[in-house]
Amino acid sequence: MLKILLVDEITENHYLHESLLRRYGFEVISVINGEEALKLLKTNSISLILSDIWMSTMNGFQLLMECKKDESLRSIPFIFYPKSADREDIQFAIDLGVEEVILQSKSPTDIVEIIKRVIKENLQKVQNPEVLTITKEKEILNRYHERLINRLETMTQDIAELRESEEQFRAMAQFANDAIITINHKSKIVYWNQKATIMFGHPIDEVIGAQITCIMPDRFHTAHIKSLKALASTGKKTVIGTPIELVGLRKDGSEFPIEISLTDWKTQQDGFYSAIIRDITEQKQMARTLAIAREYLTKQVADKTQLLLNEKQRNEAIIETVPVGILVFESDGTLSLANKTIKEYYWNIFQEELPLGYNCQKRADNSFLKTIQHLFRAKKGESITIEPKQGIHLQCLSAIPRYLGKRPFGAIIEVHDVSPFIEFEKLRNQFVSTVSHELRTPISVISQSISNLERFKDRLTSELHEEIMQVMSLNAQLMTETVEELLFISRIDEQRIPIEWADYSLYDITNEVILQLDPKRTAQGIKLSPFIDQSIQLYGDPQKIAQIIRILVENALKYTSNDGTITITAIDNYLGEYNQQNQDGALIQVIDSGRGIPKEDLQHIFRRFYRSDDVIGTPGTGLGLAIAQELTQLHHGEIYVASEYRIGSTFSVFLPRVPHNIKLANNIIE
Repeated sequence: MLKILLVDEITENHYLHESLLRRYGFEVISVINGEEALKLLKTNSISLILSDIWMSTMNGFQLLMECKKDESLRSIPFIFYPKSADREDIQFAIDLGVEEVILQSKSPTDIVEIIKRVIKENLQKVQNPEVLTITKEKEILNRYHERLINRLETMTQDIAELRESEEQFRAMAQFANDAIITINHKSKIVYWNQKATIMFGHPIDEVIGAQITCIMPDRFHTAHIKSLKALASTGKKTVIGTPIELVGLRKDGSEFPIEISLTDWKTQQDGFYSAIIRDITEQKQMARTLAIAREYLTKQVADKTQLLLNEKQRNEAIIETVPVGILVFESDGTLSLANKTIKEYYWNIFQEELPLGYNCQKRADNSFLKTIQHLFRAKKGESITIEPKQGIHLQCLSAIPRYLGKRPFGAIIEVHDVSPFIEFEKLRNQFVSTVSHELRTPISVISQSISNLERFKDRLTSELHEEIMQVMSLNAQLMTETVEELLFISRIDEQRIPIEWADYSLYDITNEVILQLDPKRTAQGIKLSPFIDQSIQLYGDPQKIAQIIRILVENALKYTSNDGTITITAIDNYLGEYNQQNQDGALIQVIDSGRGIPKEDLQHIFRRFYRSDDVIGTPGTGLGLAIAQELTQLHHGEIYVASEYRIGSTFSVFLPRVPHNIKLANNIIE
């Protein structure tokens, strides 16, 4: 094991450096000065010397020069490790032959790496260190004397400044209003001002050199010792700089509350803690008196106030939490209360706050406020349903409270959001109408065909029989497709649509769809032109993507007249209006020259069961585009429509490149 000699007169540094170096497999021997180091070097095999520069007994420069003189020691690599050093010190160290100068501010990792490198280089190089000549030695000694003189001048100036500062501190501290006490790392008192004598009763000659525990109750002694050891070993200063409340002990044995503010400071020889201590007996007594008075007054006020507020708060809490909007008006029409629900309704509809201080007699800026005004002025219970915003339906009911059953004193208006019920009723009507229409026709055809087969079975030729069977098969297929669409929508609502993620070619899927629909296209004489790059590869469910394209192409065939045109295009790495988040992906477009979609129908085109009045005579459930949208969104994409009535439509599907680490269980991209 490599052995390192650590030379540092500050013993606290020994623990830190030994812990660091032993963690990396080094054996460490620590001494406090150069003289002890030289004695130890005579009896131990050392791999590297790690030394501070300035020490009171044989400093680092002297130790290095002694090692270079001794033939048995001069080959040991030497690193200076000072807290600070000026350029002259560093240059002198290099000229003496030191391998490295590392400041203590370096990170532990860097320090260890430098030590390893120096040891490795020393083992690899030829052991032929330079021998000091007499001339060289004299030059080095002269330069060393210059460094010593410079160091002494600096230290002399520092000492003078410190003495002046200390005299100023002692003059101020002696007559401070608070007790000021300083202890060393052994918990012995080294400074005690006049206020400390007055506060604790001990004259200064009794306490200097005594343990600080002499002014603490016995029950705190153990905790103090543990805290001081923990502070020295870990360096965590949780109590430094933060005022803390403790208990002090006077000479006569009486205890009293104190507030202490601690600070720590160090010299090269020792570490110290200074405390500013304040007797807070009067503050504690005053605080207790004030707390008792405040508690009494608070209770009196709270009791009186609670009697007045209980009923009001109970009523307001009920009104605030009910899931319907509540408006309460005074007799002059001023709004006195509006609960959370009505505020949310108003914001969602008009994108503004319900006016503060609103008076329904004076203002009616929109259809909702006009309805409120009408109900208030009617002075009787009434119910009105309005649609202040497309798709939002509100039912407003008024009640007129009266004083003792006589004179009315305002109005209470309930507002219910009945949009889901009305929307449900619309969907129910659409569903019944669509399904009954879509199933009635093929059922009638099949029923009639069966009747014809039964009535005319002896007269039918094989060709007519085959034709009737084809008609029945076609209508059965229409019924199957209608039921499948309804079941598919049901599975979407129940979140039971599995996505089988796989890599797929957009070119191959599109060509398969075109091939499947080619008989229908040929029968209508429609020209279908695909422009799909074979290199476009995406990640998703190939069958679901094919279903999206098939729905769009079938719609285009359904609403494009004979001899019309349909174009299918795909743009890879698309960045445009249909890629609002600038994702990597592809855009698929189905463009037809069909009848187009009226402008007023465009915003509803992806709603379930929605069918424009313009296409009522054309078979369909109104579910195809809703399914296409749901499938697109399951692939984290979006579908758009642009159309000019009687000119044609363009359906655009943007599919982002979904990463392969998608969470299959919840269809969520990580």
